[in-house]
Amino acid sequence: MLPVTVGDEHERIASVLGGSHRVDAPIIEHIEAVLGHCRQQDYALGPQAVLATVLAQWDLARALEPDCPAVLRPRLLSALSEASRQAGWLSFDLKRFDHAGYYYEDARALAHQAENPGLGAFVLCEMSHLATWQGTPRTGIDHALAAGQWAGRTDDLRLRAYTADVAARAYAADGQKDACLTALDTAHTALTRVDDHTPSYSTYDEAIHISIRGGCHLKLGETDRALSYAQQSLKVLDQSQFRRDAAMTIVDLSEAYTQCHEIDEAARLLGDAGDITVGNSSARLTERLIQARAGLRPWHQTAAVRTLDDRLGALAPR
Repeated sequence: MLPVTVGDEHERIASVLGGSHRVDAPIIEHIEAVLGHCRQQDYALGPQAVLATVLAQWDLARALEPDCPAVLRPRLLSALSEASRQAGWLSFDLKRFDHAGYYYEDARALAHQAENPGLGAFVLCEMSHLATWQGTPRTGIDHALAAGQWAGRTDDLRLRAYTADVAARAYAADGQKDACLTALDTAHTALTRVDDHTPSYSTYDEAIHISIRGGCHLKLGETDRALSYAQQSLKVLDQSQFRRDAAMTIVDLSEAYTQCHEIDEAARLLGDAGDITVGNSSARLTERLIQARAGLRPWHQTAAVRTLDDRLGALAPR
């Protein structure tokens, strides 16, 4: 459940908005806590479940910003940047790409104002993902390289590793195999040095790295490697928490089996991804599912694909 503003905390925020109380650390902590819960809810349920709450925190932080004392201003600006970043990510996942671009630009500018290079790097990673998803991978490469430069100014090795994987994904989409493989190896090397006790803006881990590696090989047409890495990722990924990531990886695995003409397994896996899609509001996930099903058209009369269509049809809202 999301934390609610009650008691003294509610009165404090109301008094600040009413002009009778200054912005203080507990108020900013409350915004940070709500955004943290929103991030966890999104992992499980998708963007629609939390977008309104994130935007409410964005509005609240904006309202507080003019009266924030100088000593707390970088922290409030970072919280406001995080709210914008989340709004951008949620809009992206809902395929509202213009909205996503607006919020990401806002988040990047705010992170720079806060002199927060880690958050700025993380925003650039998501801007790269957006550009690559929209079919402009060279813009995605530019954003990823900029993210790597800013991450390099921090002690966040997890974030540094993630920026390399984001670059790898963009390189793969652009067909730059050598650059992609080099970036993947850079990410893996950095990930082996990560201290799990060091805070990071990214929740990226070995399971996500393996999934990204598999997706890159799928883009590059290296089906055997795509199969191997997707299978490895699903074995170690916490599928109860990262449901959308699991479903995306399952779709990748299904497409790899389709490339191998192993249609029964491809169709079964796509049905499994469909089961997850029902409980998640990610429009991108739905799009990937539709694309993968389209890849099975040459085999639409087979029993496996007919069974898949029955599964998907049963999942559709009535």
